[in-house]
Amino acid sequence: MSAHAPALHVIAFQLAQALDAYEAAVDVMLETWPDLEPYGAVSAKLEEIRLLSGALLPLSAEWIKLLVAHAELMHCLWRQQFGSRGPQARGLGQMRAHHGFCVTALRAGSLRMAGRFVG
Repeated sequence: MSAHAPALHVIAFQLAQALDAYEAAVDVMLETWPDLEPYGAVSAKLEEIRLLSGALLPLSAEWIKLLVAHAELMHCLWRQQFGSRGPQARGLGQMRAHHGFCVTALRAGSLRMAGRFVG
């Protein structure tokens, strides 16, 4: 076990907790859209996830997938609110499902890493 393993263990668990809080904040944001206060909370949680993920390089791909899914979800919401109600508006449920899958994948990876650093 490396000298950094205890710190990485804590970071991995903090990431899982941040993902839980982010997911809850996204749910609130979607329920209250287009209220920008919940959007600010989601953005702050996403920044926390970015910082924590940066210390866990094996999770880089999962982090990038979540970031892209987040951007696509936000783009869909903004277009629904201020643009056309074309195919993207109809795909909101699909985007939410994909976004949730990305959150789950990153959380699972962080918990796997946390377990790897124990003992």
